[in-house]
Amino acid sequence: MSEPNVRVHLSFLDLSFRRRQLLLHLGTNESAALMNILAVLITIIAAITFTIKGVVNYQYGIPLFIGSIIGGYFGAHIAIKKGEKLLKIITIILSIGLLAKILLT
Repeated sequence: MSEPNVRVHLSFLDLSFRRRQLLLHLGTNESAALMNILAVLITIIAAITFTIKGVVNYQYGIPLFIGSIIGGYFGAHIAIKKGEKLLKIITIILSIGLLAKILLT
């Protein structure tokens, strides 16, 4: 079975960030929280759909899921305790390392 050509874009959530703040009278944190809730719901629906269709590669999916949970947890704590600048530096270093690994394999 060929893989479906499906892409989920969350850019509409980002583009409407300011609009939600104005229409719903939300602050920045509340609007960001709403965006995250919507993103989680969309991700859950996509995961269920792909699982039902049998196109999930669990060899990649499970480690990616675990890494996302760990990264989200520690990333949030680092951002709160140490500030956004340190988190950006860590993200850049990890991204460069992963890129090098991909290019060298």
